[in-house]
Amino acid sequence: MNKPNSLAQALGLIETILGEMDGLSKPRLRFLRWIFGVWLGLPVRRTISNLARFGPYCEKSIRLQMARSFGFAEFCRLLINKRCGSERVCAFDPSHIAKAGKHTYGVDYWWCGTLQRAIRGLELGVLGIIDVTARSAFALQATQTPSVQTLQAQGKSLMEHYVSLLEQQRQRLEQLGVAYVTADAYFAKKSFVDAVVEMGFGVVTRLRQDADLRYLYHGPRHTTGRPKKYDGKVDCRCIDKRRLRLFQQDQHGFYYSGVLYAVALKRLVRVVYIQENKGKRYRILMSSDVELGPQKIVEYYKLRFQIEFLIRDAKTYAGLEECQARDQDKLFFHFNMALTTVSLVKAACWRCLPPHQRGAFSMRNIKLLFNGQLWTQRVFHNLGLDLSLRKHQNAYQHCLELHSLAA
Repeated sequence: MNKPNSLAQALGLIETILGEMDGLSKPRLRFLRWIFGVWLGLPVRRTISNLARFGPYCEKSIRLQMARSFGFAEFCRLLINKRCGSERVCAFDPSHIAKAGKHTYGVDYWWCGTLQRAIRGLELGVLGIIDVTARSAFALQATQTPSVQTLQAQGKSLMEHYVSLLEQQRQRLEQLGVAYVTADAYFAKKSFVDAVVEMGFGVVTRLRQDADLRYLYHGPRHTTGRPKKYDGKVDCRCIDKRRLRLFQQDQHGFYYSGVLYAVALKRLVRVVYIQENKGKRYRILMSSDVELGPQKIVEYYKLRFQIEFLIRDAKTYAGLEECQARDQDKLFFHFNMALTTVSLVKAACWRCLPPHQRGAFSMRNIKLLFNGQLWTQRVFHNLGLDLSLRKHQNAYQHCLELHSLAA
């Protein structure tokens, strides 16, 4: 893959998408072009003070610009429509953000999956779109979770807040052709599943290993009395393989599927029971749409983990946890800049190539490339070199290639 050429494609994508968005003044466009171009290349933490060191804006100007609203969801929607395949799935995942201090908006004790316990910090509800063909996730929008005290004052539960994030982006999800929402086992709750189904989407998630499930009754019907609906409880440790049929087998285990009644959800669901080859471990996946094929349920749930990789790259290479602002608007801008930047370079450097020409996507390589571009531009500008001359263009490209490592 030609990394310098991919860098030009990323900058071209930014210019094209910003040109299609309405309501942006010329000063706002100049700021957005600059910050998108410089964000990934910063060799230091992405604080407002450090941003001011590498651009034409002072700290006050950057703070004022970050406090203004920007349609990250619309920007990402345009990006996804340009570079993603037609089969798309929505993925939602709350992520813990490390943050010190007492006066930051939303600071509270939130669950950290890495440490498997609640620790002090912020929580970010990340809504992403998974390109099923490319098997990769792109950010749509990230919204910070208010503190528990704030939610209680608003009369909302945490699950109601999560549902409201999907409701806010419902129209865009429909425009993107999304039919299913994937989430982890925490969201296998009636309040979440019912709300998402009411919006018109199906839910693909994982059930608890001790899930209360019932087999459906398909025997003879009596003419009197209430018709029998269910035919016994499912023993999840030893399923009835006459009712849950084997549909797939691979090196990982055996896959069974059938339609069951989930007592906790109070609805019929399509279940995929995965019996692993090693030991007696098993997993239970489910879809609220009983017509969805079991192979698709397995595929969609596996692809859900792509949003975890998106968040990981944003934390490691795009400064997702490096914001030193405290108010809600600046935090929102910083978090979405980090996630959107990762999606941008992924779309420009990987998704635009045919499948047989794609190499390994490495955010480390891309970060080095953008960092090399930032320093190269500063050197050429300070030396007064004219990049319209061919000999200077060749030297410029050679300097960029020095920062590109083999993936």
